[in-house]
Amino acid sequence: MRTPPGQRMDVEDGSDDETKVTDFVASRNAAVFCIDSSERMLEIDDDSGKCPLQICLESVKRRMLNNIFTSDKEFIGIVLMGAVSKAGSSNNANNVTSNNCSIFFELSRFGSEICSTLANLAKKTGEQFKKDFCEEYDVQQSNSLSDSLWTCSSMMSMSNTKFGVKEVFIMTNSSMENMDQNVRRQTLKRVEALSQVGICLRLLYLGANFDLQPFYKDLLLNAHPDSSVQGNEHWAASDLVADPHVVLTRGCNNRQSGRLDFSITPKTKITVKAYSLFRRIDHISMRQDVKLHKETNEQLSVASTRYDTTSGELVHPDSVVFGIKVAEGASYFKKEERGSMKELYPIGIALLGFKPISEVFWGDHIKSGILIIPDEEERSGSASLFYGLLQVCVEKNLSPLVRICMRKGSGARLAHLLPQLENSSVGPFAAVNCFYLIYLPFSGECRESEVAVHPIDVDLNPMQNMAKTIIQKTTFKYHPSMFPNPKMRMHFNAIEALALDYDDSETVIDALQPDEEGIDSRIGEVADQFMKMSEKVASLILGVDDNEQME
Repeated sequence: MRTPPGQRMDVEDGSDDETKVTDFVASRNAAVFCIDSSERMLEIDDDSGKCPLQICLESVKRRMLNNIFTSDKEFIGIVLMGAVSKAGSSNNANNVTSNNCSIFFELSRFGSEICSTLANLAKKTGEQFKKDFCEEYDVQQSNSLSDSLWTCSSMMSMSNTKFGVKEVFIMTNSSMENMDQNVRRQTLKRVEALSQVGICLRLLYLGANFDLQPFYKDLLLNAHPDSSVQGNEHWAASDLVADPHVVLTRGCNNRQSGRLDFSITPKTKITVKAYSLFRRIDHISMRQDVKLHKETNEQLSVASTRYDTTSGELVHPDSVVFGIKVAEGASYFKKEERGSMKELYPIGIALLGFKPISEVFWGDHIKSGILIIPDEEERSGSASLFYGLLQVCVEKNLSPLVRICMRKGSGARLAHLLPQLENSSVGPFAAVNCFYLIYLPFSGECRESEVAVHPIDVDLNPMQNMAKTIIQKTTFKYHPSMFPNPKMRMHFNAIEALALDYDDSETVIDALQPDEEGIDSRIGEVADQFMKMSEKVASLILGVDDNEQME
């Protein structure tokens, strides 16, 4: 039986009492936005003419639209903290709200209806939005974070869907300076309880005057007891006004792509989590096609049947065999035999040996690597053995050589594990102890240049200085949202306009095209000198005379 994509399948081996993890963890994620809706969030900003609550709802809408082509398996819910519906919440199917908050959108897959509702709320002026909101909700002077977090947790626990990653986003502009000590203690206990059930907490605050120190610093440390946010609040707490794109980013726990067994010896295994640093985003043609009836436009289910070409009888799926021609004959294999041929090695990582890091060639790029960290929840003792292996590799400058098979039916590959100790660099992955898995090429994937290279005696220091100058003058702060795929963005803008009944789709600016005028104004003269010197050095290396180069 084949496991659905993104699910985890546990196979019990009769010869061993241990349960083997053989496939990926559940890929459905839950994101609940706990938005502060107290009176302070309804104060209208003079510059934008909108209130902070509008900005938060608009950010949630952007997250929903972004999930169409980045994370279509994410469930989203919205809780209004400090606002109680006067007519009773129509979106609360399970009746899990308290007396201090309301569910604006139940945790589920979102559609065009909620996106259109949020878009209409964002278009209103601040005065009109505040008037309409106060007519529908009783707004409290202060919020009750503890009750709202309980509501968020209940929405996830009462859902019929099993989630792999659960996140709660607190969106507020209140620093909670004058919070009562009993309420503070109750809230921190609630946050600690959420952490124990695997719910990740993130803070999206509004305004430069927001202060983390009085209350939210302790809240984040209780939410992440491993102290991973200490000194790295850049991903656990972010300014939504200064960086609007932060609502689209995901924490490191939301990038987990698999859970694998790591075999240190044939009888010693640990469990590790695999994190993918890069994800390929293809056009819609890479997704599963949806077939519609040409007259009624209803979705169709497709069923395939096979018939015998000689007798015309219906062929049962179990009777289908696969063949390959060999000389004048043919070899036939059943479906089970064909599947077993692909499983040469079990799923997981197997340690083959060690090699000094100085002797490892890191120049061959086969595909993007992965980060692995221990999973103590799945198999007890994994963290101790993992960190012991990591410490030994760092002390002796060794790189483990492993064989990895990521999923069922995929081929095995050789890889090196580059040890990485905890550091204070910027980035969620740079602050953890882990191994960076780098794939190695097969012999047929290695290439060598046939061009003869002649040694030269040329001073390359001026060329290196010019290259450093070019890099310094063209360096800028990069964010992935600054360079969207123009073809994909145009495609989904058209779908968005069709689904939300817009008059026209948003114009797409191709940010991938280089700004030639800006580049010339910065490095025009230096770049010309660098290109001339590069051509001269290249001609000397290849042994080409100036006359031959002119021809």
